[in-house]
Amino acid sequence: MSSCIASCEPLRAKDDIYQGKIIDAHSVAECNSQEEFTARLAESLNTWRRFGRRGIWLEISGDHANFVSSALRLGFVFHHANPPCTVEGSEDSPPVPVSNSKGTVTLSYWIPGEQGVTSTLPSYATHSIGVGAMVINRNKEVLVVQERVEPVALKGLWKMPTGMVNNGEDACDCAVREVEEETGVKCRALKLVALREAHSSVLHGPQGRSNVFMVFLCEPEEDVCSIVKQDSEIAACKWMQMDEFLESLGKILPPETLYYVLSELGCHCAKGDYKGMDIATLPIGHYAGENRVYLNPRPKL
Repeated sequence: MSSCIASCEPLRAKDDIYQGKIIDAHSVAECNSQEEFTARLAESLNTWRRFGRRGIWLEISGDHANFVSSALRLGFVFHHANPPCTVEGSEDSPPVPVSNSKGTVTLSYWIPGEQGVTSTLPSYATHSIGVGAMVINRNKEVLVVQERVEPVALKGLWKMPTGMVNNGEDACDCAVREVEEETGVKCRALKLVALREAHSSVLHGPQGRSNVFMVFLCEPEEDVCSIVKQDSEIAACKWMQMDEFLESLGKILPPETLYYVLSELGCHCAKGDYKGMDIATLPIGHYAGENRVYLNPRPKL
């Protein structure tokens, strides 16, 4: 038995703000064997019980997937999995060689549950976030696309560019990014026009998760924009007069249906007869950093 196992040192972990602990993939990678990992994880739980810790989060990379069975035997349960992404060290978690080519799995343990206390650990993400961009220029023309693979692609539907928000990305920034990726047009987001919420549909999110779809009014950065379509996803794109766009849309989507109304509101917002919501960045206040906020104009006191 190695000296590390004999000494049963707890795994290196970070505190969370709810009296819990977070063991990341870097800490797990410091274990040279499943036997060492099992012993150190068991000792970690014993230590944290004595100190009144509550929820424990454990992240294991795909290269250490054999460690998962040990965690399950100790009472951990599955929480979520993530696809491959960059795993980097930080000041609290120095870089340890961790291959994340297979993704990670996160498990959880609720220590108060040993005394019959119901877990208050949050479930994994309940929503995915999609965006639509109503890009309208000074000539009141709408930038529209025809999708190559979407369910409505064969119907010849001209629609606003859309896409999914990446982790850590503000929704308004996603709208700007998707427009440039799909059409080559650089734009800026001006207003949040409206949002739609949908539940438990394979069309709107993975594994039946709910989805929020946020529509932004955008304007091109330049008066003259060259369109360069994304061939892999976009069959065609062009500028279309607002009235022509709504007329075209209404031939496929009845005027009182959801996506027609969202598109119509974008046009009204561009004309100034519908306000939408401003986009602001405000300091958090009780700790460092800023957050993006969507709000109606604030009244002066």
